[in-house]
Amino acid sequence: MSKLSKQQIKEHNIAVELLQKENLNFEEKLTVFEKWNEGATSVNSEAGAFFTPYELANDFSLNIYSSASTIDLCLAS
Repeated sequence: MSKLSKQQIKEHNIAVELLQKENLNFEEKLTVFEKWNEGATSVNSEAGAFFTPYELANDFSLNIYSSASTIDLCLAS
């Protein structure tokens, strides 16, 4: 995995700051989804952690009721 750009680091740090809060409103949660970079502090291929981009996960989501959550169930090959 390549190094993060300065902009990616800046955006990731915004998400980290928001996650320090006790509660997040919807807009703050959306900001975390958009700005969090899973590769900022670890090597994901070593850890086996891979994340579906927010836009793709949203396309696959099925909202059954208003407080439903989207769970990304992935299979490792």
